[in-house]
Amino acid sequence: MSLPQCAVQYPSCGACGADTEHDGDSFYCDDCGLDYGNGEDGNEATFRDEEQPPCAKPCNNNWHTTPSFDLACESCKLPANHNGDCWTDCKEKR
Repeated sequence: MSLPQCAVQYPSCGACGADTEHDGDSFYCDDCGLDYGNGEDGNEATFRDEEQPPCAKPCNNNWHTTPSFDLACESCKLPANHNGDCWTDCKEKR
């Protein structure tokens, strides 16, 4: 009897959670416009197109300011040409 072997998976995008793709040099998320380099855990993303400015749309999650959450909201950090939802990295106020 033999059991299955584990399979290493591609890293997922830290912004949208989708699987990344690999172009022969690095892992990237096409929808978010981010590059994750060698895909090692903890790598901070960079813009795939370094000339793109940040999206900078303000956070529109109205529940972030409710007393039970009270988050410090920020603007979208993704490149201006990203697809899908914005990523604002809102954090708890201290």
